[in-house]
Amino acid sequence: MEEKIIKIMLQEGKPVSFHTVARDLHEQEFIVWDLIDEMLDKGLIKKIPPIPLSESSEPCSNFYVLTKKGISMLNHEENNSIIEIRVL
Repeated sequence: MEEKIIKIMLQEGKPVSFHTVARDLHEQEFIVWDLIDEMLDKGLIKKIPPIPLSESSEPCSNFYVLTKKGISMLNHEENNSIIEIRVL
């Protein structure tokens, strides 16, 4: 599931809220909130300073961006998948 969240963040190309991730995953927000919390603990994403609600198109002021560790994790996963496909 972390890989899916990272791909959504890359696809959006801008800081995202858990609302956006939940919508794109078609998942309940409380589940996504827990996943984002775990990803924060692992250092895969980081929380950016709050965006004023008046400047945001979303009903949330908490936004997240990927870290280098999060991007490398995705690259590592994709490289492993390619190797597995070649071996089979």
